Amino acid sequence: MATSRRGSYAKAFEPWQMVLATGVYTDDLQAQIRGMVLDALAIGALALIIALAAAYVVIRGITKPLTAVHGTLQAVADENVTIAIPHTDMSNEVGMMAKATQALQEKIRERHAMAARQESQRQENRPRAPAEPRPAAAGSRPADPRGFHHR
Repeated sequence: MATSRRGSYAKAFEPWQMVLATGVYTDDLQAQIRGMVLDALAIGALALIIALAAAYVVIRGITKPLTAVHGTLQAVADENVTIAIPHTDMSNEVGMMAKATQALQEKIRERHAMAARQESQRQENRPRAPAEPRPAAAGSRPADPRGFHHR
């Protein structure tokens, strides 16, 4: 036979000449406390798991667009003006960075167009090599270097 520990309390109530007593088995009380502690730990662990999952979703929602904008920014820094800038429709800080990257891309595009126009103008304004003189026909006189025509 297993022995159980008991706790008891008694108090005399003199006006009525009565003693009031109560008791409890401590094993039952400890089992109930242990159950409540385990319930609290389970609820805490579940809340922690939910909080970690929510944090992962939020952090992933921030880092994934940032990584995409970062890759695009590197491409624009390498003067790639054809790449599409992602996340310009977002209204948060990531969207602001994407719009700034798009503005930088447009400035690089304009600089490329200006450099192409300058090169085109340089090609047009470059003095052309004079045409080689044609051999004179028999009986004709050579041209005057001052531009006068002889008759």
